[in-house]
Amino acid sequence: MWTDGPEPEDTPMKDTYQGNAIVEIEVSYVPAHFNSRAYGVIVIELFEQWAPITTENMVTNVEDGIYDGIFFHRVIDDFVVQGGDPTCSKVG
Repeated sequence: MWTDGPEPEDTPMKDTYQGNAIVEIEVSYVPAHFNSRAYGVIVIELFEQWAPITTENMVTNVEDGIYDGIFFHRVIDDFVVQGGDPTCSKVG
């Protein structure tokens, strides 16, 4: 899901701007050494004024379901989200 803002409440981002696109991706995973599944939401703020092509690509990919079933292996607050290659070709 994505929206053109407003920013979510209690956001960890200090320098947000009204109207930035927000992408929310629901995730579930089994943490290492645990038997139960954990659930959460990755919230990604997109900065169209600084990265218009990347923002457009991300929104289009979310709408097209490209990230459905993709592993996000690195999520660092206020910094980066990294996910797997949607085509499993080791190119993307």
